[in-house]
Amino acid sequence: MLIRDLIESNVVKVSKDTTWREALELMEEHDTNGIFVVDGHGKYLGAVTIADLINFVVPPYMKENPDLAKSAGPGTFFELCVAKQHIKVEKFMDKRRAFFRPNISLTEVVAASLGTDSYRIPVVDKEGKLVGVVNRRHIREALGQRFKEQP
Repeated sequence: MLIRDLIESNVVKVSKDTTWREALELMEEHDTNGIFVVDGHGKYLGAVTIADLINFVVPPYMKENPDLAKSAGPGTFFELCVAKQHIKVEKFMDKRRAFFRPNISLTEVVAASLGTDSYRIPVVDKEGKLVGVVNRRHIREALGQRFKEQP
């Protein structure tokens, strides 16, 4: 099976000038934990997940020593978010996320994604334009369908 058979083309695309807050609002509006960054021609530039949003606002000293967060007040996390809400996604988007072409086998995608926490795998055409996404739900559904067809 090729991943082109599993592609979901209805994905949220934003420009690199989208702000942190706009990214969050789009995730809320579309009930998704990830959006994709494209240029004006639809070329894939990167991805932003809710984990990226959170990681961007938490100060390095708290990441290095989570015990320091214990001394933060109850509204600290929200204040950190407010302080970064106008920063553009180009500053923190994941530019290294693996992407695949539509004619790649499902086996190759599964093998490549096993060692990552990437649940949404971008699929781009030969010009680099984002055509959609394959996620683990699509893979699960393909497996389930295949086994239903087996005697």
